[in-house]
Amino acid sequence: MREFTVENNGVNTNLVYEVKEKENVDSVILGMMENNRIIGLLPMTYTQIDKKKYLKYNITSKVTIEQFFERGVNKEKLTRCLSNILAAVSNAEDYMIELCDLIIDIKYIYVDIRNCDIDIICVPIVENKTDCNLEMFVKNIIFTSKFDQTENCDYVAKIISYLNSGVFSASEFKTVLDEILNEDEGKNIPVKNNPVIKREKPVVSVRHTETIVDASRLESAQERQVTPAVNIPRPTVSQAKPEVEKEKKEKKSIFGFLKKNKEPKTEKKSDKKSKGMSVPGMAIPGQEPELMAQQPEEPMVIPGSQATPIQQQLQPRKQANYTQIDGNFGETTVLGIDGMGETTVLGLDSMEAYQTRAFLIRKKNQEKKYIDKEIYRIGKENSFVDYFIGDNTAISRSHANVITKGMEYFIIDMNSKNHTYVDGIMIQPNVETKIEPGMTLRLADEEFVFNVE
Repeated sequence: MREFTVENNGVNTNLVYEVKEKENVDSVILGMMENNRIIGLLPMTYTQIDKKKYLKYNITSKVTIEQFFERGVNKEKLTRCLSNILAAVSNAEDYMIELCDLIIDIKYIYVDIRNCDIDIICVPIVENKTDCNLEMFVKNIIFTSKFDQTENCDYVAKIISYLNSGVFSASEFKTVLDEILNEDEGKNIPVKNNPVIKREKPVVSVRHTETIVDASRLESAQERQVTPAVNIPRPTVSQAKPEVEKEKKEKKSIFGFLKKNKEPKTEKKSDKKSKGMSVPGMAIPGQEPELMAQQPEEPMVIPGSQATPIQQQLQPRKQANYTQIDGNFGETTVLGIDGMGETTVLGLDSMEAYQTRAFLIRKKNQEKKYIDKEIYRIGKENSFVDYFIGDNTAISRSHANVITKGMEYFIIDMNSKNHTYVDGIMIQPNVETKIEPGMTLRLADEEFVFNVE
């Protein structure tokens, strides 16, 4: 892998490759790059100071594919980026630039966050050409990306199906991606152009049941001259009476059926007791429970144990009186009976880990923004950043990121045009710089105070 360095040249941020002594620059490719603006390739400047030769690429306000995909991808973001990469490779071939002259790496492919346009680095060196496998590059992106689960991910299966077909062609794969991008077109058809579809009324079967209707409600409905939608036959008392009598005849007693031709006799409780209808210890519906005859029984003794009656063994024990134990048990307090059900409030030291929140205060208007993500983006591209600053044109679209690692915080300049400063010192692009509470962060000409509460 070729080694690059980053330098700041005024308002520009350049990615620099130093040509080694044993390396030779391909003059044909160099001429193509300097005399043409090849869409999809990052513009390059060739300079020489004494005997040292440099290839410089302007990456001001550009974001790498790795940074663009770090939070996950959706259908449009992924397919557009892959399609534009393939288009860039195809454009390079038209200018006699081969795939081995390009750096196909997510750390060195840059993307425009507005429209997913791609810029690939071309290194016109004759020796030590890169061995790039475009198919493996795409597979690595697919199998390492986090996809948006709120949308239909069937397109991922289509991409994987093609990659597993065994025959990979950049042009054919681009066609597959273009079909995925355009498959939703035509679904949003205006309503006036849609043909009117006549639907048959569903056949509903109505089951007629006998329902007892309140006569008072029917009378009130007649007074209001309301005609009921369905004429429901009102059953008479004579129709319902035989069924009720039949149910009474089929009622069961505790010990079996009553005789059909014999009416049940109403008996008093004293008569039932005398006839032996009740069983001691058995509850009968409609009767008060009777007490069992208390007959002296010999206590049961378990063989091989002391002669202690089971009744005596099964007697409930008295509740023990617990007292609070003094001592240090960490964050948990041992409670006594009097404190049962209460909650002990934890100390402030133990709550700091849960309540610690980092935030930025914009000095211009005292706006306060909490850093609520591990990678907190700041810039003026509303669709991409977390802290949108739209009233300052000096701020880049993706100006800087605040990184949270446990209880430590870092800031990274994202190749911004007007740079990022920590306590007045400009930081290097794409390099994590640790920040502490109370520090002043300056993005272009905007100052923010970083703090933790």
